[in-house]
Amino acid sequence: MNSCLSGVLHDIRGGALHALLGLIELQQIRGDSKCYAENCVKAARNHANMIRDALIDIDSDTVKYDQIPHLYKITDFTDKWKGTIMTKGGREVAVSTSTEFHGKITPRCLETTLIDRILCNLVNNAARWASDGRVDIVIVSLSTSLVRLAVINKISADHEQWLHSKTNNDYRRLFSGGITRNGSGIGLNNCVTFVATTFGLGNSCEAIDGDYIGLKLIDHHFYSWFHWPVNIEKVELQAE
Repeated sequence: MNSCLSGVLHDIRGGALHALLGLIELQQIRGDSKCYAENCVKAARNHANMIRDALIDIDSDTVKYDQIPHLYKITDFTDKWKGTIMTKGGREVAVSTSTEFHGKITPRCLETTLIDRILCNLVNNAARWASDGRVDIVIVSLSTSLVRLAVINKISADHEQWLHSKTNNDYRRLFSGGITRNGSGIGLNNCVTFVATTFGLGNSCEAIDGDYIGLKLIDHHFYSWFHWPVNIEKVELQAE
């Protein structure tokens, strides 16, 4: 199958759909609640945005609306993930968020959806292997024009050994899509492609070698992170 098509199908079948299905499962187990219902609506809306981004002809009228300049704050991302509970392999995984950046980060819905697709891929991976049932999203400002978004999860000794045996501690090899454990490996490859395109790089290798996106293991915690440019000046000028 064409790699681009595989990437599209991967995000349509994954993305925020995992969070939505997990919330529905918990709602059935714990009973109806307003909190779960509201979070289900957020996840469903988020996934619909991703589908429109991946399949631009599926809802052309809404896509035209998505292209209209509109400033999105970092809280548009943190609020969606804060307090999210996912289910992975019959166990619950809680997602927390923290940010040192409190400004506006994207100028249109399309760019916002790209960040959503990257975060969903990284969070879904992290939740699958989070040995303590916890995933943290941490956002920091590196400059007035650059933000780093990181997803962190603790991993088991068994998974740490598996990673070492497959990558020889060069975790960037996971971005190639050929190394996976009970998955497809496509999600991380998608992330690199999105970041490389956003920064106008020639190819994915430049994004990895230039540390625009990366993977690290520190003290039994796995860090997956990417940088994002704060490019909102033109939109602010149009609004004046």
